[in-house]
Amino acid sequence: MKVDNTTIQLFFWLTLSFSNNLSAEKCETFIYSGAVDWYPISYSDESGRLSGIALTRIKKIAEGENIKLKVIKGLPWRRQLELLEKGEISLVAGYYNRERDSQFLLSQPFFREQVKVFFRQDSKREISKIDQLKSLLGVRPRAASLGDEFDIFSKNNTRLFQLGKTINMFKMLLAGRVDYVVTAYANGMRAVRLLNAERKVVAADYLVAENNVHFMFSRKLDCEVDIQAFNRLIEIHRQTDFEKAGR
Repeated sequence: MKVDNTTIQLFFWLTLSFSNNLSAEKCETFIYSGAVDWYPISYSDESGRLSGIALTRIKKIAEGENIKLKVIKGLPWRRQLELLEKGEISLVAGYYNRERDSQFLLSQPFFREQVKVFFRQDSKREISKIDQLKSLLGVRPRAASLGDEFDIFSKNNTRLFQLGKTINMFKMLLAGRVDYVVTAYANGMRAVRLLNAERKVVAADYLVAENNVHFMFSRKLDCEVDIQAFNRLIEIHRQTDFEKAGR
């Protein structure tokens, strides 16, 4: 029987892939990079320690699976994604979007979060679609995805600035340097409270996005992540938390 080059190449590729899968061992250590300004997902508390839903969840899963957990914090978001793509860190928490779904291995969602537009109370506007912000000056979190639709809107919008710290965005708003802030609702309200600006800043009724929050794993790790088992543990801990809250 004559075997062509294409068949030989395909056989070689399948054999190599199979042997690689066999050689990959289960991850014994996770390197988790946590954001410090994303309440209540991942943030620095009053003492400067990393806190939040994401860290609590990954600690429980790591302990249950006897996985060592190394936590780093304070890296800029863009740098975190670069290291994740290279496999130099294991996982981060982040919103779903199409690009990330192809770049990283995403867990099932462990949280759902609303994104809102914030105005000064004395210049609040009622909006029904995102395009109504085009004529205004705005600010949003630097390098963060706020959902596919808003990411497209902001991509070529020269009147929409980016800042690294949430509290600085609201300082700009209060000083009249921008007309609006777009960010996660809970994180924005925390900044408003820290600035004692509850009577000066208001969120519009319009919902920019409602995004699922996932753990995003690097696809270039030297070890194997059992994502199905990881998802089952997320669900178990979520049900446990729900039952505790109902007591």
